[in-house]
Amino acid sequence: MAQVPVGPQVAQVWAGSGPVLLANQDLVNAVTVGTMSSVFIDSQAADVVPPLGSIAYIGGSTLYAIAPAGTAALEVIAGGTSWAPSPADVALQIQDLGLAKDATVQATNSLLDMGVAPFVENLTSYSKILQGPTTGKVIRTLTTNSRLWLASLSYAITSSGGTGSNQGYARIFTQSGLDLCIVEAAVSENPDSANGNQTPAFGGIELLDGDVINLDVNGGTTFNGCVQRASCTVLLSTP
Repeated sequence: MAQVPVGPQVAQVWAGSGPVLLANQDLVNAVTVGTMSSVFIDSQAADVVPPLGSIAYIGGSTLYAIAPAGTAALEVIAGGTSWAPSPADVALQIQDLGLAKDATVQATNSLLDMGVAPFVENLTSYSKILQGPTTGKVIRTLTTNSRLWLASLSYAITSSGGTGSNQGYARIFTQSGLDLCIVEAAVSENPDSANGNQTPAFGGIELLDGDVINLDVNGGTTFNGCVQRASCTVLLSTP
């Protein structure tokens, strides 16, 4: 694992062989990744690694990256297939996205005048890490009415001996019937791997006492010669 600085000047981030996972540790800036040293930000022929997101590459191509000034170092994990940000990083991202900037300053001040705090009180995170196929792993059973602010989900599938097309998914859902996150991935070669992640914000929607937040990894279905793993975090507050 290596920390590779990225910024407005194109940087070579990978020149090895075999699979590699690139994880963007920045809270707000995206990193653009391509196989040419001429890659530029928002290029249609390149990949975009979102803030606190990751992309896994299978082949041995040399990879280059470019990002806005001040972007955090890119984490380069040789042989990696799955990565998820820490709950602390996710909480910091929420705070950063809520900061007043430029034209939003007046709107933010108006909210403060109406008594809305610029932070969430009693915010707690609940996580499950590296979970295999399961129909409903309990993340949190609510013991009081709560508010949901964010859910983060990553899912990876790797084939080391399987054949055919294996399509899988992971999701976060509530017992009351809400699908909060869904990530899909598929492998069709040997060896092959794929992964994805999703981090939607919910603005504090209310969940009632007794509801259960669950993790579903491919409905508990396994694939011959394949490994599946999912990690997740939810941020909840209570009155």
